[in-house]
Amino acid sequence: MTEQSGYVFISYSHHDREMAQYINQGLRAAGFQTWFDQERLRPPAKFPRAIERAIEGCGAFVVVMSKHARDSDWVENETLFAQDRDKPIFTALIDDTRRPIYLMNIHYEDFRHDRDAALARLVEALRATAFAAPQAAAAAAALPASRLRPQFGADEFLAYLQQGPDGAAAAAVAGELVAWARQHADAVDFRGSDLPVLHARVSVAGGEVALFSVWAHSQRPTVEVPLQYLSAAPPFDQREQRLAVLEQLNALLPEGERFAPDRADKRPGLALAGALVDAGRRAAFLALLAEMAAALRRADQDGGA
Repeated sequence: MTEQSGYVFISYSHHDREMAQYINQGLRAAGFQTWFDQERLRPPAKFPRAIERAIEGCGAFVVVMSKHARDSDWVENETLFAQDRDKPIFTALIDDTRRPIYLMNIHYEDFRHDRDAALARLVEALRATAFAAPQAAAAAAALPASRLRPQFGADEFLAYLQQGPDGAAAAAVAGELVAWARQHADAVDFRGSDLPVLHARVSVAGGEVALFSVWAHSQRPTVEVPLQYLSAAPPFDQREQRLAVLEQLNALLPEGERFAPDRADKRPGLALAGALVDAGRRAAFLALLAEMAAALRRADQDGGA
């Protein structure tokens, strides 16, 4: 493999220098050429442009993922830039941090327990990869890595939820909400990197309003009904309509967890791994969403008549 089409770029937080060096040395010993910033960057190199050129020229990209890496803008930007350039990406997971949403569909090796075995698996995975030649530069200037944002879909979103407490239950409920939204909502979109979120929207005059949102909070993933924002759209611009929705939400909850009336002007949320795990309550919640969507569409039609 040549320097121009076959080297492996290693992305990491400098807090994880020892493990990154271990991986770099292991890949070198296995016959790979690597791009490792401690060896390659020398003053007065222009750091951002040198990194960009190195990623554009690599044949594969390895990100050493940890809590420190997850908190690093550099690691995120490098990884997103590699994704934008369609590079084969591999993750070396070295601690118990949750993988970010943009790595959910990326091959990963678990270095937390037996790093020698994990390194051997990473080597085999790299050997099985057809290293791509560098892509031709786009006619327009390349989008700076700092402006890239992760794009993901339902599979990555549900895999992200599975990493947390009660992850299987939360992902199962979220999966049913995704399926319902695809059938009944007018738009479904996924956003965010630090805190991934799903929005299901209904079209009304002048745009779209969110019917519900699923927030992938690390400890308590939640589905919210954003009454605060629905208050701008008939018929939910009437507070009694929002209170009626709140009453139906409260019927799904134990008495000690029910919402106070002021939540009709806010964004009441239900834990995915809480009341909605029950099939009957989940069906009642979906029926409520259907009623709300129908009410929004009726009001929109009446207003346009």
